[in-house]
Amino acid sequence: FKKYTEEMDRIAVEFYEKQLLHTDISESERLQIIADWREAQRKQQEDINAQTVEDEKKRYNSELAELKQFYIDGSISKETYDIKTEEAEIKHQNNIVGIIDKNIEKFQKAEDERYADELASLIDAEEKGELTYDEYMERLEKLEIEHLNRLGNIESMYAEQKVNAQQQLTQLLL
Repeated sequence: FKKYTEEMDRIAVEFYEKQLLHTDISESERLQIIADWREAQRKQQEDINAQTVEDEKKRYNSELAELKQFYIDGSISKETYDIKTEEAEIKHQNNIVGIIDKNIEKFQKAEDERYADELASLIDAEEKGELTYDEYMERLEKLEIEHLNRLGNIESMYAEQKVNAQQQLTQLLL
């Protein structure tokens, strides 16, 4: 199912990119295609990000299993095992926080690029006389509100995950 979803997301991005190459579409259609394209890119990036967190969890679980085996084999003492396990947990939580921060930055950058593209199209349409000044101002206001809402959604999407990881890290350090 995961491979299917990834492939569908890839196809959606490619489809919207090809639609944007058409010159016979109206400005409002172009803006909608850009929005759909960015959304498809966001979904595709979410799949990649989820994979990154899963990879970190696998790495961490593997490290814990290795430590446990060393302890069982008698290669390390109980004290060393406890210290190394705590260090692994701290490293894991730091890695998760880092992954979340990178994801937030990537999504914010993608949203800023989407906004810049739509703004450029809107300005172009106004300069070409395709929009009246009032239509331009109305769409500009709507675009700015959407942009701020999307940035807020990006923050909230990861806020809970980040807070949980930071709380676990804080508890470990106490």
